[in-house]
Amino acid sequence: MDFRCKKVPGVDLSDREQLRNLRPFDWDHNFPEVRKNGGFDIVVGNPPYYSIDKTWGKGDLRLRVLRDLYPDVFTDKTDIYYYFLHRALEISKGRVGFIVSRAFLEADKAKNIRGYLNENTDIELLFDFRNMRVFEQAGIATSIIVFRPAKKNFASPTTIVRLAHPLKEHEQDAQSLSRAVNQESFSQVLRSFGRDPWNVARPEVRQLYEKVDDAGEPLGTIAILGQGMQTGCNEAFEPPHDLANKLGARARQSILRQRARNSDIFAYVVAPTTIPLLYLEDVEKFDDLPNSVQAHLKKFRGELHERAAYQRGDCEWWKYTWPLQREYYDRPRIICPYRCSENRFSLVEPSTLGLTDTTTVFLNQIVEDPRYILGLINSKLLTFRFRGLGKLTGSSLYEYFDNSVSRLPIRRIDIKSRAERSSHDQICTLVSAIQTDIAELHDPRRHGDQPTIRENVRMSLLEVDRLVYQLYSVTADEENLIGQEMSMTADSQPGDPD
Repeated sequence: MDFRCKKVPGVDLSDREQLRNLRPFDWDHNFPEVRKNGGFDIVVGNPPYYSIDKTWGKGDLRLRVLRDLYPDVFTDKTDIYYYFLHRALEISKGRVGFIVSRAFLEADKAKNIRGYLNENTDIELLFDFRNMRVFEQAGIATSIIVFRPAKKNFASPTTIVRLAHPLKEHEQDAQSLSRAVNQESFSQVLRSFGRDPWNVARPEVRQLYEKVDDAGEPLGTIAILGQGMQTGCNEAFEPPHDLANKLGARARQSILRQRARNSDIFAYVVAPTTIPLLYLEDVEKFDDLPNSVQAHLKKFRGELHERAAYQRGDCEWWKYTWPLQREYYDRPRIICPYRCSENRFSLVEPSTLGLTDTTTVFLNQIVEDPRYILGLINSKLLTFRFRGLGKLTGSSLYEYFDNSVSRLPIRRIDIKSRAERSSHDQICTLVSAIQTDIAELHDPRRHGDQPTIRENVRMSLLEVDRLVYQLYSVTADEENLIGQEMSMTADSQPGDPD
């Protein structure tokens, strides 16, 4: 912040209250010689990291000031350190070196700051700590970025240094970081990414990413993706079991769904759940609901009235804040957790509903069977590919948001080709077998058969991977490379608890 904020409409720096809240700093007054000579030679910093929207709240004067002073960086849900990066460049004539949260490398809301840096700086060094917690008291993964002012369209390679793989919990120490075997270094032209996520990778890995992408088309071209439905108050729409059990058969069928939580979703299956969920979007009037449901909802009337969507007039007090994409719920539907360590996609029944901790994929009318698509996106190959698309968080988890999932490359089938149709049908058969076997793992009557069933699942998964590699023309050397990359983090078995 600086005294340029006096140019923002509605800001009066003679107002002591505003002055105290904004805390402006006058660089020209405090460093006149530095500013006269073009700026500082070196700017080094560790700015704060926090979401300004969540911390300050909507309507805060500081949000308007940042929006007006930094329109090329501002978006909703931005982090305060974006503006520190911007201002550091403005006051520097030499290098800027900051340690900041690594989230800006891949976050969708950071596209403006990535674009600004790409257009106005020469990024010399990027050190990505991946999931390592550099600061013990903060659970935020960090990165170091070093850049200098540069003219637009200047494209020099950036030196990328990063951990070779995310660290496990017991490896979160300086010794693990200092081991040369756990670091990799390479050059990449970040300018080529523009505003897109900076999913950097070694040259051989990036070459394989490009090959896999060229073999398919983005999932977003054959499907509609989005977040699960938003209730604005989950507790209100999760009725007690005794209430749900007392409803008549017709009411249970029309207004009850089963909720698939983040933790319930695994590759190929949704774990059996007993959590009922009220779904009232097809009910016209509140008085049409069973009396017991009305009484339950009235207990939460206060919380439901406080929802911003209701106050805006966007929903009725007893319905969801936003029944996202409800018009597509008659289509084949695949869901996944919004945050997990590996691809965990499952086809779901119409009676199952995901809320905001899930991402939903509604398939368009295509020649391929939904089970084929499911086999592809759960495969080892596309799990490997997603790790070059998704945002890695500080807890070794990736964000499976629609903007990243939609970029997964789907190998389409030439229906006239007997070989391709055969591969398609084999994958569908294997997926059905995996789903059946995993369901039996949860059947207490098959407890003694679990070792055999698990081996059947393992063999089916290997065969799906083999067919997928074949469809994407992955060579033996490339398969080995994928194996090396994937072995650096532990994967759980489909259907197993986290």
